[in-house]
Amino acid sequence: MTSKCTNCCSANSTPTALTRPEIRTPIVSVENQRYLGHTRVVPGNADVSLLYQKISMSSSDLSNAVLGMLILLGPSFDPSEIEGFDTWINQDAMMPEKCD
Repeated sequence: MTSKCTNCCSANSTPTALTRPEIRTPIVSVENQRYLGHTRVVPGNADVSLLYQKISMSSSDLSNAVLGMLILLGPSFDPSEIEGFDTWINQDAMMPEKCD
């Protein structure tokens, strides 16, 4: 999981562990600047969280919703990873002690 996320999210910086608190600050309860009106991660509500939409929707569904392209440039998330994001967001997007 870390390699997929840091591939894009740390493209211009040194990748950091996904468990660090500074990872949560720029994505949780923050409006996306490209897709105004869409919040990156809405604690407790994966279905309206842009991050979840970008990893779980098909490219045609994203296009129809005017949400651009899929979030990953490389391999996509498998269903269990997507379910992990769903659970994390729906449990208020708190950072775990460690990520696997």
